[in-house]
Amino acid sequence: MTARRVLLAIGKLSGGGSERQLLEALKHLDRSRYLPELYVVYPGGELWDEVPTDVPVHVFTERCGLPRRSFPGAFHRARVRDYAAVLEERSIDLTYDRTYHMTLTTAGATLRRPTPRVSVIVSDPRSDFETNRERFAPFKRLLLKRAYRQAEIVATVSEGVGRRAAEYYGIPPDRMRTLYNFFDAERIQSLADRPLPQEFARREGRFRIVA
Repeated sequence: MTARRVLLAIGKLSGGGSERQLLEALKHLDRSRYLPELYVVYPGGELWDEVPTDVPVHVFTERCGLPRRSFPGAFHRARVRDYAAVLEERSIDLTYDRTYHMTLTTAGATLRRPTPRVSVIVSDPRSDFETNRERFAPFKRLLLKRAYRQAEIVATVSEGVGRRAAEYYGIPPDRMRTLYNFFDAERIQSLADRPLPQEFARREGRFRIVA
């Protein structure tokens, strides 16, 4: 069986949960079945050095720079064009995104270069999208509704998030899947075995709580 090329997309590899989940997917995808590639808007971030060496990385700002015009939507349209170009250049078979900002980009790009798309919703939209200070929020919500309804699969990290996302965006039930977050037990154990830095050493008269 020929391995399928998969392009995973996120804004930047900072230290958030979505970034960690995407990075772990890059590390653990079965290379006999999938050939993963990474697309980011900006280079760098706390997790940048952990990207596997066999994963090609496409960085929007390095490929295209920043748009010189600042009128509304210019940056978004530039990302959509570039993402579609990468889909074509790399003969991508499947695209996967986390965070709704990247869903807006990948949805537009896959209309230009048709490619099956998996988009992940990681939290209740009412406590995520509606609490962020988004410019043109009503318009973006309409775009997201269309984007999720056009995806081959919309994955959510729990059944509860799936129900709320389906209600909020009107996503057909047959498009929804639950894809629980996973964790690297060996990495966690390795970090736990390391000695604590001196500033965290036990001191009399001090009570510490870790969460």
